Amino acid sequence: MPIPKAMFLISIASLSLLGFACRRTDSVLQDWRPGGLYSIDNGDGEFGIVKIIVLEPQAVHVRLYKQKFAIRPVSIDAKSLTLGSIDDKDGFGIGHLPLSRNEFESWEPIFLTQQSVSQEELDGYEMWKQGSGKTF
Repeated sequence: MPIPKAMFLISIASLSLLGFACRRTDSVLQDWRPGGLYSIDNGDGEFGIVKIIVLEPQAVHVRLYKQKFAIRPVSIDAKSLTLGSIDDKDGFGIGHLPLSRNEFESWEPIFLTQQSVSQEELDGYEMWKQGSGKTF
């Protein structure tokens, strides 16, 4: 029994919309931007904060702050974020961490706020570019 033309067109339109919706979801999930502060799942029951300092086709370069949270923050006072030092008893952050896009996505980043990226924040990235250029 042949499918009526109207049903065929509706089916094609539905599939097209579904495809667009799937692509839109991927786009929203990866709406990452330099200067963006994101809450992340640390994988140990706590949440942290990162700032994207550079976004490349194959890598996401972040600044990982030392502050940890028992519940995922929905907002953050950027002035309260620090890297600390290796001698801090409550932990420390990392000024430049080059991650693959897949690794960064596995941290389940959620956008919190936007900032500019300073030259000082780019220093570690510049050294990385001159070195091996590998990601985690």
